[in-house]
Amino acid sequence: MPSPDVTTAAAAFQAANRADDRPALLAAARVLVEQRAPIGPQWNFAAQAIMRCGDLDLALRALDLWQDQAAPPHAAVHEKAVLLAQSGREDDALALVAQLPETHPSPVANAYLRGSIAANLGRRDEAERHYRRAVAALPVSGRSWVGLAQLDRLTPSDRAAIRARLDAPDANRIETVDRAGLHHALAIAADREQDHAKAFDHFDAATRIQAELYAYTARDDENSARTARMWHAPDIADHAIAGPAPERQPIFVTGLARSGTTLVQQLLAAHSLVDGGRELGLTVPVEAMTGGFAPADFDRYRARGGTMEALRDTYLRFAGQRISGTGRFVDKTLNASRAIGPLAAMFPDAPFVWLRRDPLDNAWSIYRAWFSNNVLSGWSLADIAHHMMVEDRMHAHWADVLGDRMLTVPYADLVEHPEEWTRRITSFCGLEFEPGQMNFHRRAGAVSTASALQVREPVNRKGIGAAAPYRRWLDPFMRVYRAPPVDTPPDPATLVAGLKDGLARQDILAINHAAKGLIAAKAPMGNSWRAIAQALLRNGEKTAARDAMRLLEENGGHTRALRIERAAFVARSGLPEDARRLLTEGAGNAQDASASLQFLMGSIATNLGEAEEAADHFRRAARMQPASGQCWLGLAMTGAADDADHRAMEDASAALAQAPPAERSAWHYALGHMRHLAGEHGRTFDAFEKGAAHMAPLRPFDREADRADARAAVDGWAEGLRDTRGADRRKPVRDPVFVTGLPRSGSTLVEQILAAHSAVAGGGELGLLRLLEQRIGGKSYGAFAHWERDGGRVDDLVAHYDHLLNESVTRDGRVIDKTLSTSRHLGLVAMVLPDAPVVWVRRDPLDNAWSAYRTWFVEGVAWSWNQADIAAHMACEDALHDHWQDVLGDRMLTIAYETLVADPATEIGRILDHCGLTREAACFAPHETKRSVITASAMQVRAPINRRGIGVAEPYRVRLAPFEAARRSNDSPL
Repeated sequence: MPSPDVTTAAAAFQAANRADDRPALLAAARVLVEQRAPIGPQWNFAAQAIMRCGDLDLALRALDLWQDQAAPPHAAVHEKAVLLAQSGREDDALALVAQLPETHPSPVANAYLRGSIAANLGRRDEAERHYRRAVAALPVSGRSWVGLAQLDRLTPSDRAAIRARLDAPDANRIETVDRAGLHHALAIAADREQDHAKAFDHFDAATRIQAELYAYTARDDENSARTARMWHAPDIADHAIAGPAPERQPIFVTGLARSGTTLVQQLLAAHSLVDGGRELGLTVPVEAMTGGFAPADFDRYRARGGTMEALRDTYLRFAGQRISGTGRFVDKTLNASRAIGPLAAMFPDAPFVWLRRDPLDNAWSIYRAWFSNNVLSGWSLADIAHHMMVEDRMHAHWADVLGDRMLTVPYADLVEHPEEWTRRITSFCGLEFEPGQMNFHRRAGAVSTASALQVREPVNRKGIGAAAPYRRWLDPFMRVYRAPPVDTPPDPATLVAGLKDGLARQDILAINHAAKGLIAAKAPMGNSWRAIAQALLRNGEKTAARDAMRLLEENGGHTRALRIERAAFVARSGLPEDARRLLTEGAGNAQDASASLQFLMGSIATNLGEAEEAADHFRRAARMQPASGQCWLGLAMTGAADDADHRAMEDASAALAQAPPAERSAWHYALGHMRHLAGEHGRTFDAFEKGAAHMAPLRPFDREADRADARAAVDGWAEGLRDTRGADRRKPVRDPVFVTGLPRSGSTLVEQILAAHSAVAGGGELGLLRLLEQRIGGKSYGAFAHWERDGGRVDDLVAHYDHLLNESVTRDGRVIDKTLSTSRHLGLVAMVLPDAPVVWVRRDPLDNAWSAYRTWFVEGVAWSWNQADIAAHMACEDALHDHWQDVLGDRMLTIAYETLVADPATEIGRILDHCGLTREAACFAPHETKRSVITASAMQVRAPINRRGIGVAEPYRVRLAPFEAARRSNDSPL
């Protein structure tokens, strides 16, 4: 009878297995193994469950116990051989298989296992002999036919036999993987004979069959990538293990499947100080111990008493079960991109090598590869493209985060200059190059990847251009990955599928392409036009976005509500006059309008500088809807509110009591502005403080993320710009001027000064540089360099930016881009638009902080709700200013707001000279320029230049002490 300990452990094992609690499962399994629990045939089940948790040695001990407790003859030996082969210990597996009769567990399974092991060991003749045993025993063993095809041992009679099996009436009864294997074997043979049409047909058939078993889930892929990108340099540093590195140290090699990672693994494994390498897959047990891969999961793990050392020790123990030795080893797990954050923390000194290959060649190599029992087997070309785009973003993220801890290796360069790159990779890994590494293909040892046979040859260029003969069949990949224009418009269903895919991948080019196709087709999208319009507006495609809103109104029957919604959208896209015209034509009598329409008309009037009209609309809106804090705030911001308005605001407190937090916040800000005008400084600050307290939880600010973003924004650009100085660049058509600075620093005034010039068409907070950042995959120079090395062209970015400027400003002339986040993109600006001038406006810190704190920003600017957050963000911007001034030199002009308003004639002259503009009288009276201004300074810039903004914080200095204290304590984030 089992002891109480065994009974308890067995129950715990079963419960852990049901709950997929892998640490608990291993703990219970160890007790069962140590107690030699008499569970007979259950040991096989236990061994498989243990193996899923990564502990190979414990799984082998479980199988030994199964054998000791009267397992069927040879069963335990066979299962041990399979586990060893799967773990890369083919020599040990082969020794066990030799003990088995050729009929166990069946002639086919025995032969296929022996053939696969022999192939991984590079023993071609032996592999062929076993594969032929398998097909003799089971002629429809597609897996075995694939093995023969990969060995290039298929004869004409073999191919005829395979075709006969596929043509047989009962072909659909063949087991799914074997049926796919039959097609795959014929595809390999046709490819070798350069019958590309037939080869593609069979590869495609094999993939479609395997898709019955393996489906790609874009959402899961995106979610795991998003979790991985939560790790930034500070997170890694916070979790990093201190102290000396362990004797066994991994070298991480990653990249897409079929990108060249096995070649690099073999080049490194041939070094005398490297014990070997393989796809270890040990991130799974690490994730099981922590409960997830997000930084927060690791924090919770540590809070429960877990340590990073324990994770490292588990990883190394399991790695030692697969790769013997005491030195360095290569972990070539392909999904390592999702675990690099934890791995970098567990092994702070470990290098990361990332392989990159031509996208089309890489995609085709994945599609045509035979991945046994792997989800990749069922991926369509569109699936592959989607995953590649996800991995492109992962690569850019880790290049930013890891910096010089990660080496990107272009596969084409590696095979063109193998010794040069092998030296570079070896040195990067802290090793001295050994000439014997170039003879890696002569080494004994197993390679259990789809490249097992290729790496038995010297480095060669066979993989370059591998997709060229199949290009005409690869449109499904190219359409998703690059979203190029097509000669004939696809049908709406195809466009909708492309749009969904583009949205899932956040691919702006694919989104734009599909959405514009739907607009051209006037597809019956109903309410979906609303989301399409929003996506296009985010991507800077304002014309198409407005067209989508027009179609929304048309599809919805031209209702009054849809006309108002469309007008609001048009105003938000930068055309307030057009929005007003739409309202006049289709929204009915303004006197009888709803509160929402009154609010919209007030907002349009504000943007156009019509203070009295704006105030009139906001008053009506507030009377109709007193619980709308934004109506009261709009009224207060016009500067045309009177004492009666102030009393009405104060009296609205009861109506606001149950309003949403954002509306209560806006109302407090409205009160703050009115009390400020009345000189009630104490009550003024109280109002703003209460309003900010409502907004802070709604728009939380992450100081460390802000600092990390600032560091990424400068990373590598100084050197990169120096190295590319003088490069020939396409000239932009619109010749932009960049004006930046903190919100409320005076940047809108400088924009207004420049916009008054006859050669300037206009501008605003355009927000276009983030779209270029999205295209290259990151802010740092490293991201740009990788993008460029992968085939990106700077001229394409210039053309894209020109197009976006045309979308934002329709008049001819120069454009002022006053995006406040330009400080985070100046490296890209300097690289792509080397002649564009930059003007940075700075203001007294306390005045600037107070002006930001008292402003209710409609979106973004999450740091403005808290004094310490304001100080932290200002520290970032101060450091960025100093950095870019050093890097850009006289390309960047710094303007002090106080000097500008005190001596406008001199400072405006400096600004015009810096921007290459002649001095025109209109620029010295910018308040007279009639134009739309969609910023918090919409009304201020309608007044002549004055000094009212100087010293505005003085009455509130005592209440702003937290800001000043935080500012003194902040160190430079760079």
